Amino acid sequence: MPMTVAYNQSGLHPDQLTIWETFVENVAATAATLSLTVKGSSFITGDTALKKAKEVATLIEALKQSGLPEEKISLESIRLQAASGPVLKSSAAAYTLRLDCNDLEKLTDILAVVTGAKNVTLDSLDWRYGDICERKTKWIARALDQANTRAREAADVLGVKIEGVYDCEFDYINLHEYGRRIDAHPAAMEMMRSRQSFSIGMPMQQSEEKGIRVKVVYRISNPQ
Repeated sequence: MPMTVAYNQSGLHPDQLTIWETFVENVAATAATLSLTVKGSSFITGDTALKKAKEVATLIEALKQSGLPEEKISLESIRLQAASGPVLKSSAAAYTLRLDCNDLEKLTDILAVVTGAKNVTLDSLDWRYGDICERKTKWIARALDQANTRAREAADVLGVKIEGVYDCEFDYINLHEYGRRIDAHPAAMEMMRSRQSFSIGMPMQQSEEKGIRVKVVYRISNPQ
């Protein structure tokens, strides 16, 4: 990546050399989380809905057949839908489920089940990138090493010497706390159900460029 150099020998903080450096790499996703809504013909409260709500139970069985463990399926919320008669007996409901897919090789089969069900809407897909603490340490080291190299090169050209560091700042690139969310497009869901397209309205992106920007302000000697 290109670097930027700022050389200051006047003003409030004289004798400074500022270097901006960037280090990025392609990080592959390690897991995915799907959020989906199931339209049910009955209202059932609590986790018992996973087994007693007909539409939900049918979907879960199909997901298990696709390779998703049952313990990776959880009920996030239940919303009542307008209906006549006693609410708890005749009201329909919308069930929001969370699917945690830790084996991306099974994701295609899971998506086929979800998008193939008429009473199911895929709301979003979150890519997960695992524990990146070790990567962050590497990014900092690589970016600072590059900055130090550029600073020495610039100092040689300017005829000055690096004597220390005034300040150092970091800014992470594409470092999402909860992964990367892609919202599904409703029209694309209908297209896939009718087999017009296998697109689900979201890029099947399994990697993303991540990294760090650093700004280092070096203390320099007077020009020779």
